[in-house]
Amino acid sequence: QIKLNKYSYSSSQMLWTQSYWYNLPNISCSTNKDGTARFYKNSWFETDLDCKMQIKKVGGEVVYTGEIPSSEGVTLTLDPGKYEVKSVFKTVFGDEYSSDVTNFTILDYTYDFNDDYSGYVILSYRAKDKNVTVPSVIGEHTVVEIAEKAFYGNEIITSVTIPSSVKTIGNEAFADCTSLVNVTLNEGVETLSDYAFANCDSLQSVLMPDSIKEIGKEVFTPNENLTVYCSFKSLADVYFSANGIAVDVSGKVLASGDYNFDGKTTVADARG
Repeated sequence: QIKLNKYSYSSSQMLWTQSYWYNLPNISCSTNKDGTARFYKNSWFETDLDCKMQIKKVGGEVVYTGEIPSSEGVTLTLDPGKYEVKSVFKTVFGDEYSSDVTNFTILDYTYDFNDDYSGYVILSYRAKDKNVTVPSVIGEHTVVEIAEKAFYGNEIITSVTIPSSVKTIGNEAFADCTSLVNVTLNEGVETLSDYAFANCDSLQSVLMPDSIKEIGKEVFTPNENLTVYCSFKSLADVYFSANGIAVDVSGKVLASGDYNFDGKTTVADARG
């Protein structure tokens, strides 16, 4: 048991105070692939108690206070980050207590299974980082695709790295990302769909792997600063050279290690 002032309650969520037993409301949480979180109470509680659900960002402020949800639950949309939820309540004597804390995390991405349930598709990006590395795994499942318009119109991202697990980048997946400068596609990426990086006016450098098998229409919008780095006579070399985009086949390919010792493998590790 844990002492709370002159009263106490045990891990079974029973509270004894001034000749009253209270069965405390405890909040459970499950996060969803669409970036929302579902909350529900998993114990009965006295109806005359003033009970609230309180959600706090770990290391930060309270972001939500509301009624204790029913056993059927309530779904909320929260920004990406780490949170804790607890029930806060008052006894009939006015003493205030809180239940055990449940921790949960809202991911940067929304996602779902692909058509054959072989892996996850990134549906959207919700965080505000400038340098983005798409995860290769979420939970126990491999990320295999970036969906149509998943990052469309994002004006914050300056660099993105696509892992080898991703096979397909969908139509307009990164279109109109006007601050995007560097793109790294790791060996394993196979398909660039139509307009995947169209209208990315700041784009300067794209590292293109030999694994590319299919390139859609107007994947990149040509600009005077854009260069695609790829292997000589690769599909990327032939395609982009024929479509007015500068290609460098001099040997500047993605290094097989962290050669600049910055803790990650990106365009900065390319060697010429």
